[in-house]
Amino acid sequence: MIKDGDFAQVNYDIKRVTPEWTKVNNEVVAFLNKSESFVIPFAAGVADDAIGFQETAASFVSTINFVTPVIYYLRQTQGSRHASVLKLWNIWHDRIAAQALAPAMKGIQELIDAAEKNKIKPIRRKWCARGDDFRTFLGEVVSSVQQFGRLHELRL
Repeated sequence: MIKDGDFAQVNYDIKRVTPEWTKVNNEVVAFLNKSESFVIPFAAGVADDAIGFQETAASFVSTINFVTPVIYYLRQTQGSRHASVLKLWNIWHDRIAAQALAPAMKGIQELIDAAEKNKIKPIRRKWCARGDDFRTFLGEVVSSVQQFGRLHELRL
């Protein structure tokens, strides 16, 4: 998990990368360095984020998803940071997720609002309509129950 452009929680087993590293290290490092060069202007606020996001976010995020374990591996073994890649990935990933969830959130909010409005109104008895307080109402209910109990005993 990446939070604030850095690894917050890691589920990668770098031991799995080590045996394969010598086969791919030159290509992967070259790719990550080119990726870092591409994203620095966006991460620094120099390039137009809106255009960059619109044109490249989906492919950038999915590609970095694939190489994130390698970035972690390089951090752990060689101290390479690729900070701008992680920063921009974090921002654009969250924006893509937010855009995907926005329609659902609107529907959820409408459901919440409707549930708050759609309540069953209590039946109002004459004594409640007179403005008596709840204790008076409750006392009358208890008295009625007691009277019913006495009537029931008489019938037995």
